[in-house]
Amino acid sequence: MSIAYRIMGCLPVPGAVRLRWQGRLLDRAYHRDGLAANLRKDHELVASLRRTYDWEKVMHQREENVLYSQQLLPEARRLRVPVPPREEGSAFCNEAYYVGS
Repeated sequence: MSIAYRIMGCLPVPGAVRLRWQGRLLDRAYHRDGLAANLRKDHELVASLRRTYDWEKVMHQREENVLYSQQLLPEARRLRVPVPPREEGSAFCNEAYYVGS
């Protein structure tokens, strides 16, 4: 993860904007590094970069899901939309762990 990515996490900007910028930084960094590894024909490095990129994208998408859940759950409660109960071991419970609700 680059220094710019970490610094961007500390900036006083709305969460959705911050996540969009961080996503673009991830894409650019791994695209650039992947192209360089391809030019050197370092297939092991390309595979390693791909695995790392996939993992970081999953973590980034989880952060986005947490942000959107934090925004949508209060709205759902206000509109009295049924929200699934938090049952131990359920998928919603696991997501709720990240959301903090």
